[in-house]
Amino acid sequence: MPLLSRWVGGTELKNLPNLRIVANVAVGYNNVDVVAAEMRGVMVTNTPGVLTEATADLTWALILATARRIVEGVDLVRSGKWTGWQPDQLLGLELRAGHWACWAPDASARRWDGAPQPSVCASCTRRALQA
Repeated sequence: MPLLSRWVGGTELKNLPNLRIVANVAVGYNNVDVVAAEMRGVMVTNTPGVLTEATADLTWALILATARRIVEGVDLVRSGKWTGWQPDQLLGLELRAGHWACWAPDASARRWDGAPQPSVCASCTRRALQA
């Protein structure tokens, strides 16, 4: 049961003559020589979709961190240069529910309220049509 970081090729398969299956803990097969496994009658499996939710969560974390300038704020505090709250300091962008689908369509978009969403929000479409 290899992880994505471990290569499983002809040499490894040759050294394990009784091996019947490589249960790859990854979405794909990039770390397995599938042809060499097939030649030795070794089945190769993967775990499709295992990272979909985690990827969606990290996508939202990166969107929010970027929009709200989180990393800049942390750097400011750690550097010792932060002198206290100021009304216009590191304001960033406000993410409104009406615009979120423009940021992250597809799998990430389903995370907001559980339902599939359009890839372009109605507000942005109206603005584009008015321009």
